[in-house]
Amino acid sequence: AKEAKLGMMCTMTLREAMAEFGDTLNIAATAAIEKKGRTDEVRVLYDGTNGLDLNECIRVRDQVRYPTASDAKVVVGAMADEGGPHFSLKYDVLKAHRQCPVVREDWGRQACQVKGSAASRARDVLRQAAEAAERVRVSTGRVDSARPRLKPRVEDLPDEVLDEVVWLNTVGTFGVGSAGYWWGRAGAAIMRLTHYALGYSHAIWALLYSDDGWLVGRSERYEVGLLLHLFVLLIVGVPLSWHKVSGGIQCDWIGYYLDVGRFEVGISAARAAWAVRWLEDKARERRVQLGELREGLGRLQFIAGPLEHLRPFLGPLYAWSCAGPRYLRPPLPVMVLIILRFLASELRRSTMTRCATKAKDVGEFFRLDAKAEGEEVAIGGWRSSGCSRTRDAPWFAVRLNRRNAPWAFARGEAFRTVASLELLGALVGLMVLCPAFPAADAVGTATLSCGTDNQGNSYLLDKCLTTKYPLGVVLMEVACQAALKGATLRARWLPRLQNEEADALTNADFSHFDPAHRIEVDLETLPFVVMPTLFAEGDAYVSELGELKAAEAKRISEGGERHPGKRMKKDKLADRDPWAS
Repeated sequence: AKEAKLGMMCTMTLREAMAEFGDTLNIAATAAIEKKGRTDEVRVLYDGTNGLDLNECIRVRDQVRYPTASDAKVVVGAMADEGGPHFSLKYDVLKAHRQCPVVREDWGRQACQVKGSAASRARDVLRQAAEAAERVRVSTGRVDSARPRLKPRVEDLPDEVLDEVVWLNTVGTFGVGSAGYWWGRAGAAIMRLTHYALGYSHAIWALLYSDDGWLVGRSERYEVGLLLHLFVLLIVGVPLSWHKVSGGIQCDWIGYYLDVGRFEVGISAARAAWAVRWLEDKARERRVQLGELREGLGRLQFIAGPLEHLRPFLGPLYAWSCAGPRYLRPPLPVMVLIILRFLASELRRSTMTRCATKAKDVGEFFRLDAKAEGEEVAIGGWRSSGCSRTRDAPWFAVRLNRRNAPWAFARGEAFRTVASLELLGALVGLMVLCPAFPAADAVGTATLSCGTDNQGNSYLLDKCLTTKYPLGVVLMEVACQAALKGATLRARWLPRLQNEEADALTNADFSHFDPAHRIEVDLETLPFVVMPTLFAEGDAYVSELGELKAAEAKRISEGGERHPGKRMKKDKLADRDPWAS
């Protein structure tokens, strides 16, 4: 009744609905779920999938993109660059997905009943018609050429059913595949309108994630822009949940914790506390059900949005979680236990990351190369930044063997790990050729690049995640060292002919360089953070992972289901151990 008063639903008899909408009439099942954090309010869901031809026929024309941690970091970094006071405000749009009107001819596609038997009687009629057609086919061999009826006719239903009341949604509704798409388009148009209305003099930062908005006022009169934004929303008829409007210098928005005073982005304390507890519990138990690990990884991936240096550590966890069926609970390898403990310790240490302010893009800082031919394995690099001649540049060259880098030969021939060797060259270059970037130069991070003729590593450093061994372990160390340096490392691909000097270093040809500028590098004494510990347990991890995958492949080859077992209700991690908002 409340939504009928708001014009979101209307009623008519089933007879009237069938006469107006014909075969497009759908009477769907409905459900109700509790709203997050509320016990006195539920969200009604319209089931547009099961038993209907509604969602399966909807084709969303393009993707709807919402802001994530990377967007928030760019916005906060831009605030730090412009300076001045800032004040943030968050709000929630009331029934956002039900704000977009639907043309009348499509109202029938979103019909339902509060009480009545129209849907069940329609199913009975169609089933009886199908059984009758089958009996005719079996007895006479004649097949009706007409297409089987998918919807009942008015004459198929009794008068008491035709007089039942049907509720029609006149706006988008939860459970219909296009509702989120149309609200995304409408919400984006409204946000653009507010920017036009405010103009440059009162411009604010504004992000909208589904129905959750985040505003940041700027300049000394920041409140003017915030109030004008809310005023425009009210003028165009956007309903707000005023009890959810809040703000301040620090703000918790869609699980991210945003500080526009210190210009930091992170995760909320409650979510960090859950992650620390879960990680420590699983490390203490030394076992975890693979299905739970997959669900937990979804939350850890969310955390790795603002805390990017943690992302490479998720690679081995992804590989382990996919090695068997979800109900399997094998003992965790020591390497995985080390990663779990490290992630917990990092989240205890800090849940925030600084956003780049006055950040430097120092361009290409050094060039490197790697060589792997039989037992001849070497890496080399030189600093290209600030040096007009190679003879003026600091440089390094390291020979690898089975003693100082046994992992390079773990797969037999060293050339099989050439990508890892190239990344090791980038790691050593970052540690010995690059200075730490002090806060005076870059409060956030400095972006630097290295030149390499391995194109794959350029994509790897952008993605910052891999499940491959030993590549993943080297990537973890790169992330740690970059965080310590206050830098972001990117790789730029170079043709081999443009990287001849670094290539010469791997071949022990030092004629291009001055020996006085050589930096002696001993891999056994470099101050690595995690790499030696993880490599010490790497072989055991690879062996256990291989055994688990072999057992799963054998089970499937013997006729086992690829995804066995049906998950029981309340078996989800979200139900058993909810994530704090």
